[in-house]
Amino acid sequence: MDLVFDLTEGPDIGRRLRFVGHGTYVLGRAGDPDADLQLPTDARMSRRHAEVDFGPEGCHIRLLTGTGSLEIDGQRVEAAPLRSGSVLRMGATSMTVRFTEASPAVRENALPRRRLEAFELEDELGRGAMGCVYAARDRATGEAVAIKRFEPDLSWAGEDADLRTSANERAVGYFLREMELSAVLEHPHIVRTLGIGREKEELFLVMERIEGCTLMERVRIHGVLDMPLLLKVARALLDALTYAHAKGIIHRDVCPSNLLLAEDPEGRITPKLGDFGIGKSMAAGVSAALTRTGEARGKEHFMAPECLRDAKRATEAVDVFSAGATLYYALTGKPWFGDNRKHRWADLARGTGLLAPLREVNPDVPEAIAAVIEKALAPRIEDRYTSAREVRDALDAAAAALAGADDK
Repeated sequence: MDLVFDLTEGPDIGRRLRFVGHGTYVLGRAGDPDADLQLPTDARMSRRHAEVDFGPEGCHIRLLTGTGSLEIDGQRVEAAPLRSGSVLRMGATSMTVRFTEASPAVRENALPRRRLEAFELEDELGRGAMGCVYAARDRATGEAVAIKRFEPDLSWAGEDADLRTSANERAVGYFLREMELSAVLEHPHIVRTLGIGREKEELFLVMERIEGCTLMERVRIHGVLDMPLLLKVARALLDALTYAHAKGIIHRDVCPSNLLLAEDPEGRITPKLGDFGIGKSMAAGVSAALTRTGEARGKEHFMAPECLRDAKRATEAVDVFSAGATLYYALTGKPWFGDNRKHRWADLARGTGLLAPLREVNPDVPEAIAAVIEKALAPRIEDRYTSAREVRDALDAAAAALAGADDK
């Protein structure tokens, strides 16, 4: 059984929050890592406003702050049971409570909660806008893992305290988003999450450790991919996106630095898509995307024009475009608009007339393969492939035709 809150009044009206299974959940304004329900735009809500205890014997809520208020069905309370249909009000937000069968989008076995002290941290593997990834080892089993810790880069905010606080609250939300989506995704070409942790101010993910490099690193060090490896990478990426889309999740940040190429001792490569930190769920059972209207996230050189214009309205089509841009880079070492890096954001958001024909940049790419990638990069959604599966099928057909021509 899941606990669902439908927000009916307040700054975040229209959102739906689902808590999967029994447990104790903290409700509050974004900024507190321990808050399971975060409402970043309700200034009247405390960071730790209330706590919900959801168990086999029922569901109860209690106020955690002495300065905030809690109302159930119009009555001010400090603690009360929650029933399906109850109207809960905290700060400026009202929400309707209901209980539903467990969401099919979430694994039956939720990700295990882990403690950071259970791991021995080793070298730093990489650092991004919202966190740092470390090589680590499970002290009990000796298993090699990767730990992604929430360590946002706020240097751009300077010494502005309010701006840094706001930026940190947004970053917390994105990291929690990745933790939430990690419980939904389990696929051979998606980086596997082994556990999650929330300890006071500490947020972290435990992930499989990938021995290898990113696609971006591979191209920079070894040059563009040959056709067999390009097709292997493309099929893996498109299969991962097809799976995520079937789960109702859009990645929104597909790019060469988020596609890892795991390499085993025999040199066999397994591509794996990672970093769902800004992913958006299309499923009603998962809380709405955190991106504000018009606020684009991700690497702009790999983002669809419509996503640059309004990231909140992202659909599967943005991942199709980004997959095309990623494959273009794999074959050229350049963004889809070629060597011209003088384009402004507005130019990229418009998209039309910018594509540098792939075969002009790399004449060795077969025409049929180039045509598939360029269609994925169509600036207008209606001219693009409708799904990642359709792109994969088109690439398979082009590759099969090339193989048949070579046999003649």
